[in-house]
Amino acid sequence: MESIDVDIEDVKMAIKLIAEEFGFALNDVEKMARKFLVDKLDNFYPKGDKRESAAFTRAEIAAGTTTGQTSLQGYIKELEKWELLVKCGKRDGAVLYRLCWNGIGIDGKKICLALDYQLPK
Repeated sequence: MESIDVDIEDVKMAIKLIAEEFGFALNDVEKMARKFLVDKLDNFYPKGDKRESAAFTRAEIAAGTTTGQTSLQGYIKELEKWELLVKCGKRDGAVLYRLCWNGIGIDGKKICLALDYQLPK
C-alpha cells in the first residue's frame, strides 16, 4: 500500500481549502436568526466543555432566552439549516437541541463547523 508523507502545514492547507469550499460566513444566516444566535442563544447555553453535551427543549430555550414561540420557531429553522443548532434526541416527547456554534465567525470570516475552523482573513 502506498503512503504519502505530510506535515502539519499540509494538514493546515487541506483544512483551509475545505473551509473555503464548504464553509460559510455568519452573514449568510438570516439577520434576525443570527442576532438571536449571537445575543441570546450563545449566552443561554453553557460555556466551555459543558456546551458540547448541553441539550434543551424548544420550551426551555424560549423561557431561557425570553423569546416567543413564533419567533423561536423561525430562528430554530434557520439555525438548523446552517447546522448551528441540531436536533439531538428527545426528553419526555419534546425534541432536544444542541448548539454546535462556539462563537467563531462573528468577524465575518468563513467558518467550517465540521472542522471547528475559521479561515484567516
